[in-house]
Amino acid sequence: MSFNFVQRRLLVKSNADSRQLLAALYQGARAFQEEFKLLCCRVRSGECDACAARTDCPAAELFSQLLSNDPAVVKRHQKPPLPLAFRFAAAADGVECYLTVAGGAVRHLPSIITAFRRSLKPHGALITGIWNIGYHGEMFDLDVSESYEGDLMLLSADEVMALSDSSADSPVLELLSPLRLVRNGSICSTFDLQLLVRSQMRRISAISAYYGDAALELDYGLLSSEVNRCVPLEEHFEYAAAAEGLDRKRFGGIIGCGEYRRVPAGVLQILELGACFNAGKGAAWGMGSYRVRIRP
Repeated sequence: MSFNFVQRRLLVKSNADSRQLLAALYQGARAFQEEFKLLCCRVRSGECDACAARTDCPAAELFSQLLSNDPAVVKRHQKPPLPLAFRFAAAADGVECYLTVAGGAVRHLPSIITAFRRSLKPHGALITGIWNIGYHGEMFDLDVSESYEGDLMLLSADEVMALSDSSADSPVLELLSPLRLVRNGSICSTFDLQLLVRSQMRRISAISAYYGDAALELDYGLLSSEVNRCVPLEEHFEYAAAAEGLDRKRFGGIIGCGEYRRVPAGVLQILELGACFNAGKGAAWGMGSYRVRIRP
């Protein structure tokens, strides 16, 4: 087994226009982190890295994860990614927020959602609905309460990859929020499927290594070679901001969709599992969200 994770859908409402609320959410990463630290920190020292209590502190585990003791893990992954990812989508009656939490961080899920709820208060926004999400996107309604405990529906990374449709002929990749991949030190302004797949291999492998039971077994050389054989049937991508009124430099990236053929099963598995955790810079806070759609 590599790692387990939980996915939840939260419906957020406010008196503000949904577009304004969406823009506020994309700018809320720092507020969420501060609320989580206030909720969990017992020392109030302000510096997680130097704190004597960091070994069993949820805030340090999420936001100041130490490098692995395994030199091979450090060499391959360097700094660990955050074990969570949000996705935001404007809805007719508010904003839908999709949350994924991986590995050992799942035990902090109630605190994560409570901190998120508190970060919404300055915007006059509330969580009005909460659901567990299953393997096939099915929703299971939970009670909205102060603790947000509910029933944990653990999903397996191995199972997500096993459920991938290996016979899919022409999958469609839809970038739902700006994808910010880095090439030669700069944010890419054009879409590159090969760069995305290689980035996602590193990302989910690092999540597995740092937060799971074992490193995800991937043949990097084979997958890197196979993705080069993918053929675009059509691509419609552009550079845009995440929401109206946001700075394109800070919150901009590539959105759009493309259809591809000759996509190897292993590459499709990486894309489908990676979609649970977004991609690129800012992935933990809504950027680089995407989905893979298989035509019937």
